[in-house]
Amino acid sequence: MPLSSQHPKYAAAAPDWKVVRDTHAGERQVKAAGTEYLPATSGMIAAGFLDGASGTALIGRERSDGQVEAVAGAACPSEGQAQYDAYCCRAVFHPLVAASAEALIGIMHRKPPTIALPEKLEPLRDDCTQDREGLATLLRRINEEQLLTGRIGLLLDVRGELGPEALPFLSTYTAESILNWGVDRDASPGRLLFAVLDESGDQLQDDLSYRHQQRYLVLGNAATPFVRQSAADAVGLPASGYVAAAVTDTDDAADLPFKAPQIAGNGLPEIPFVTIGAKDLQWAPDAPPLLRVASMALAIYRGEADYRHALFMQGQETLVTIGAKQASAYAEPGEVVRGRPILLGANGRIDLDLGGDAKFIGVSAAGLSAMRQAIEDDKRAAAEMGAQIIGDRSGGAESGDALEIRVAARTATLSSVALAGAQGLERILKMAAIWIGANPDEVKITPNLDFAGSPITGADILQITQAKSMGLPLSWASIHDWLARKGFTAKTYEEEEDQIGAEGPSGIDRNGGRALDDATTDKAA
Repeated sequence: MPLSSQHPKYAAAAPDWKVVRDTHAGERQVKAAGTEYLPATSGMIAAGFLDGASGTALIGRERSDGQVEAVAGAACPSEGQAQYDAYCCRAVFHPLVAASAEALIGIMHRKPPTIALPEKLEPLRDDCTQDREGLATLLRRINEEQLLTGRIGLLLDVRGELGPEALPFLSTYTAESILNWGVDRDASPGRLLFAVLDESGDQLQDDLSYRHQQRYLVLGNAATPFVRQSAADAVGLPASGYVAAAVTDTDDAADLPFKAPQIAGNGLPEIPFVTIGAKDLQWAPDAPPLLRVASMALAIYRGEADYRHALFMQGQETLVTIGAKQASAYAEPGEVVRGRPILLGANGRIDLDLGGDAKFIGVSAAGLSAMRQAIEDDKRAAAEMGAQIIGDRSGGAESGDALEIRVAARTATLSSVALAGAQGLERILKMAAIWIGANPDEVKITPNLDFAGSPITGADILQITQAKSMGLPLSWASIHDWLARKGFTAKTYEEEEDQIGAEGPSGIDRNGGRALDDATTDKAA
């Protein structure tokens, strides 16, 4: 098979990815797609658009007999193409997808994630990619890709053999670059057998220019038939385990230079590649969460084009004369131009026969208000789908509990995105821990799931402490964890204990009793 072969589920999902990518990129990308997102009107097609014909500009040329002849000038776009270009130019595309993505990412990362790592992996906390990104920044980028395409891949990357102190790094692959894959359904269900990743892109040349280079990275398990059949040196491969081959400037899947990446002489028993979807870590692509917003943005774009075209036509009235004494100055190529152009304004004049008339006719304004209202309704619907998931609530005040319930009901997708992203990053880091001989159980990624951000009041704390003094089965450590999640403190429970001990008597018995000074005074009395 060619390396560029696409998995059937990839081919099915790719059109949706393109829609979201284009609308996220903005107006320039959407308008460059032309009729893919904004069809031409029937009038534009009738005027020559889409038929491949180009027009010519007509100019007047004086002949030897003194008459003016119409001749064809330089080639120019057809009248229909010119109309469509103006139609597209007047249309307004609103960046709803970009705004929604930014708002949702801001909500998800209003508080940083909690990241626990074994000591050997600590250097990755602030430098885990080739771009020297930290894990928190990488998780933010993972969440953005989850929202846009519903898919992103993470590879535990290492080129060649590395020494005992070396660490692998993480490489990300967009949904579009994960071309093909195979998963075991028999011996070890869900285990990745192979994957083909497209790494093609512009490469810097020695003269500082750029050249597009075709490049594929093929991941596989040495025990699979595909690897054995396509390897250039199958004899030199291990019996099983992770192998990889980088191929440039070819699409041929034969004679692939598979090698087993190692750190301190140790390989991996499985392919260190994880796909993260919008809801889970399955290989089947999820639907992009922002696809509905992208579709609504395009619907608004088409509505804006029609609305602004109608507004433009309102100011383009046509002069009609009845009983004019002179013909208009119009002629086909090769014909003599007869008459003079009609001039309008203070210096213009129209000669009419007795009983003649001259007037302007234009497009009716009926329907403009309905078009405007439809656009506004679509904008509100798009905002509800995306950027304003946590929006203003009309109808008065709202308690903290009611807010949290409402947000939980409306952000189920956001929670699944946050959890799936954290689980995927945690899984790949556990593989890294195994590879370098660290404890994978020490890896823990906990995303922020507090999207509402309801504040804590003094009354809330008082009620909790009173309930505990009355027998509520809740430890002080649990109460501290609740306060920490709400942003009331950044210290651990042990740090708070040490701080309280250093401060001495604070005047409050933490077991729910009275102030210390008051109790002493009562005994003295």
